[in-house]
Amino acid sequence: MGHFIHAIVAPAETADAIAECWPELPRLDRGNGYAVFPVDAKLIDEKITPDKTPTVTGDEFMLLTDGFRRMLQSLSDGGQLAYVETEYFGGAGGQGALVYRDKEQILMPMFSESGMINKALRLIGIRRGLLADEFTVVGFAEVRNNDGLLSLIAAQSENAK
Repeated sequence: MGHFIHAIVAPAETADAIAECWPELPRLDRGNGYAVFPVDAKLIDEKITPDKTPTVTGDEFMLLTDGFRRMLQSLSDGGQLAYVETEYFGGAGGQGALVYRDKEQILMPMFSESGMINKALRLIGIRRGLLADEFTVVGFAEVRNNDGLLSLIAAQSENAK
């Protein structure tokens, strides 16, 4: 079984600014003051002019181009956000994250077998629960991929009606 998520996580205030700047981006409000925005290559390509230069973040990240990094940095103006990716299949793989606060990189893009997402989420203020780590608190343990996040967004929209 695999786990493949590519998402921006932000506190509500920053999430509101992200939604204003990028209204077509799906948004999942977690009810704990944070929102998750699943992203994919199509959404990124529609918003960002493709880079002509190679990326410098390494081969581990699937979607983190230099152009997308610049956009994330810009979206953090006056707030903070984390960008996270998971790429696991059959127990092998890893996770990566980066954090921007007020356009400053607080956590450089790093990819490892585990722990990077929890570290990034702590840096933007998410606190673990009594029986749940930050990864679980934000809802990533509930789903296996971005389609799962999109299903949660659809259910959230349906419940709001």
